[in-house]
Amino acid sequence: REKVDLIALGGDIVNFPSKETVSWVLGRLQDEGCGIPFVYTAGNHDWHLEGLPGDATYDAQRVPQLSTTLQPLLQASAAGGLLYGGLEMKGVEVLVVDNSNHQVNEEQLDFARKRLDQQGGPVVML
Repeated sequence: REKVDLIALGGDIVNFPSKETVSWVLGRLQDEGCGIPFVYTAGNHDWHLEGLPGDATYDAQRVPQLSTTLQPLLQASAAGGLLYGGLEMKGVEVLVVDNSNHQVNEEQLDFARKRLDQQGGPVVML
């Protein structure tokens, strides 16, 4: 049996997000994942419902979907946070920065810079 410390989910886990799909993914992580902690950052397919009327911009759905439909995955993620988070795992700094809209904002950059400045060892960034 393999010894896994952390599962990394780098986005595009679901397509056309729904509470049922997110619940199914979370169930697999909790059941088949055998309690192994995971980190999650969204991909654009996780939150973008294509062709939704009234979208002012490409990423108009991003924060609303992250705050509702995808919230259970984000809350269960060991990294925490809506658009960024991190944790230290066995001497490795693991940073998660959501760039699923193909951009990183100033708050995310500040978070990453501060964590990287504090870290003297290895870093994994999603």
